[in-house]
Amino acid sequence: MWRSSDQDIDDVFLAQAFLAGQRARRAATNLSDDELDNLTQMHDKIDQAAARRDRETVQDLNDSFHRIINKSAGSPKLRLLLSNTLFYEPSRSLPQIISTPHRTIAGKS
Repeated sequence: MWRSSDQDIDDVFLAQAFLAGQRARRAATNLSDDELDNLTQMHDKIDQAAARRDRETVQDLNDSFHRIINKSAGSPKLRLLLSNTLFYEPSRSLPQIISTPHRTIAGKS
């Protein structure tokens, strides 16, 4: 099992944030108004599920949300680079992040 330090986690999420941000920027120019509305509704559902601490629903909706963005981005090289960073992330880690906000950037003191 891969063991990570706080710095390792920060580095992986920094790389993911940059790559995902670039893909989101590209997707935003390709998405229709209906698709954007769908993403907005999905985001609201993610927030609601997080407030209920419904980890499984948060993860499922988050996966669907990002699948739409990734499909719309049309950038196979960025997709490949981003997918390589996922190797270093424990599977289905979002629920763990929800339950450990001290590990998130916003939660750092």
